[in-house]
Amino acid sequence: MSESTIGILVLLGISFVVSAVTHCFCHRFIFACFLSMLVAMLLFQFAVFLHLGHLDPFFLTAVTLGGSISFVIALVVGAVVRQFRQSS
Repeated sequence: MSESTIGILVLLGISFVVSAVTHCFCHRFIFACFLSMLVAMLLFQFAVFLHLGHLDPFFLTAVTLGGSISFVIALVVGAVVRQFRQSS
């Protein structure tokens, strides 16, 4: 696997875990989505910093694109958590 593939998998993993935890503890849907996006991006950029030893040169682009991906994942995970809450 290439380094970019591993980076995407790390972003997806962080986003799914953070989204699930955030939506379980925060009951306001949109707030939980934004909070999940922010925390996931901070954790991902921290992981990149630990890997590279410095901030990514394309930091702003990575935050924008990664934040968009994290927000979409938070919406999907939030919809699943909301459906699970309503069914039980």
